[in-house]
Amino acid sequence: MNTHSSDCKMGADQSFLRRIQPTGGGAFQCNLKTERMGCGSNGDANKARLSIYATLTVISAVCTSAIDESYEGGMATCGYIYFLKGKAMRIGAMIAGNSGRPGGAIRGLDGRPRLGSVHGGHKTQEEDMVSNWLLTTAGKVKHCMDITFSQIANVWGMISSAGVRTIQGIDYTRGSDPEKYADATTVTGNISQKLGNRFDTDNPYPVVLAFVAGPNANTKSLHKGRDSTMRRTFDRLAATDYTFFRDGVKAAVRAGLDSMAHQRVTVALVARISCGLYAGVHASRINSEFLTLVQELLDEPVGPRNELRGQYFHHVIVPGISRV
Repeated sequence: MNTHSSDCKMGADQSFLRRIQPTGGGAFQCNLKTERMGCGSNGDANKARLSIYATLTVISAVCTSAIDESYEGGMATCGYIYFLKGKAMRIGAMIAGNSGRPGGAIRGLDGRPRLGSVHGGHKTQEEDMVSNWLLTTAGKVKHCMDITFSQIANVWGMISSAGVRTIQGIDYTRGSDPEKYADATTVTGNISQKLGNRFDTDNPYPVVLAFVAGPNANTKSLHKGRDSTMRRTFDRLAATDYTFFRDGVKAAVRAGLDSMAHQRVTVALVARISCGLYAGVHASRINSEFLTLVQELLDEPVGPRNELRGQYFHHVIVPGISRV
């Protein structure tokens, strides 16, 4: 089905809405700390997780091993290659998001995507993947792009242009519980492989996008303007305590994997959460340990009979970008 309609008005609008509608209607919010997933206190996160896996069937007799693979087009090209290997497989792509601003620099103050920021030249993973999603799912039609982006525009993020209050009710600048990062939001749509600085939108493939946000330990955030979401999500404890930082990263990746499992994803593409701009002084160490961290999560018992998380996926890949 062609997703590049040049007219998203009237009847064409209804057809477009059907194409982009996520499974179950609307964006699926998976927060393992709140009652939205059937849990109450912080200690009930495991109950919420069990409720997810109780409805699933293991697809592997043994625990899947996390692997890292590099592609010239990064995560999007990795997903396309696995899609071609088995079109019955369901691809999930984890997005290293911004807990204060859905879509990162792509989101404008009015909650709509800034068209000048939707392109294939980004160096950051979130902006690159969101651009891919918007252009592949909605084409360059502004109205269609607005509808697509509206699925995440106000699901999480800062309540206002000042202060640290968020829609999700979490103050990321305070607290000593790394589980505050155990949030994931998934939406379905299409993306395409990346060729240089452009997306191959003529050959889309379906994907589940899982947005998560790890701890921001970059002290340079404090030198940004008062309205900067990086400044307003800077976590001082994460910047000074590596164990807390790592546990926060782990909580975010765990939530992302669980949300993808809930959406019946079988090929999980895992972003290096808080391994880049957010890593601060921890950059070298978290990058060297990241694959081990993902494997620790795959080895965790989550099923009703202690099945391991890794048994619910065919493949779990941490994609990198190869330079040619």
